[in-house]
Amino acid sequence: MKLVLKHKISSVNETINFGKKLIEVLPKQSNLFFIQGEIGSGKTTLIKGIVNSLGIKDQIKSPTYGYKRTYDGVVHYDFFLIKKMNKKELLSLISEDLENNKVFVEWGNKFSKLKNSIFINIKIIDENSRMIFVYKN
Repeated sequence: MKLVLKHKISSVNETINFGKKLIEVLPKQSNLFFIQGEIGSGKTTLIKGIVNSLGIKDQIKSPTYGYKRTYDGVVHYDFFLIKKMNKKELLSLISEDLENNKVFVEWGNKFSKLKNSIFINIKIIDENSRMIFVYKN
């Protein structure tokens, strides 16, 4: 993986704004995004900013307990609670949605080496500050 961007944010609004700008600077052919970070680091907040920049105004919520939410042209997965599916089964699940959507996967570190994917890692610095690392395969 190649580090393509590193950015420090200090608030929820900065996280959303960074998400809005992030989608503009990444390659258009990238439809698969894996977001990793501790609980409470801002994964869903970052996805909210990205999804809003795509013109989707729906309320973006973490799909932790349902594992998947679908919006117009976007599929948002959360694999935090999925322990029993193997990598092949999870890839099969994702690949169906990749045909016509941008796919965002929280807790998708198992897949970070897939070609043409973007891997985003959010590190907590303190209560309000985060460092966001963006990698491309």
